[in-house]
Amino acid sequence: MQEKLLLGGAALPVELSTMLEDFAKGSDMVTYDASRGIVKFRSDLLFEKGSDTVASSAVAAVKSLCGILNTETAKQFDIIIAGHTDDIPIQRPETRAKHPTNWHLSAHRAISVLNVMTGNNIVSERLSVRGFGEYRPVAANKPNKGGNPQNRRVEIYIVAQGV
Repeated sequence: MQEKLLLGGAALPVELSTMLEDFAKGSDMVTYDASRGIVKFRSDLLFEKGSDTVASSAVAAVKSLCGILNTETAKQFDIIIAGHTDDIPIQRPETRAKHPTNWHLSAHRAISVLNVMTGNNIVSERLSVRGFGEYRPVAANKPNKGGNPQNRRVEIYIVAQGV
């Protein structure tokens, strides 16, 4: 069997990969890319539109992921939480006051997931966040700032320590 590599070149242990595959199979809001060590949460299920508050229905899924990431096998890896948005500009003044741009919103969403993870015993030293805004879409957005739900996501990269 071909060894699967993570971002940064560290091999993902089979035991950890299997746990993550099983986790993703049990959720409609999560996918797992074993070849890259990435767990993806669909932001339209993780957050309300324009919000960085993790939905109560999604907290349980993040908590389950934390259970996997706190296993002895997973503790040797760091975690990068990357937020992404579609290209629809933030319109509502109350939302824009907290998140002036999609870039801000993506970073704030990543931080919100980080907060759920630290609240579920993931050691802070293992965590980092990135916000990409609308600049790394996985699918074409509709014309004229029409957006695409696929681009609203949070990706969790499991990487070798120190990457």
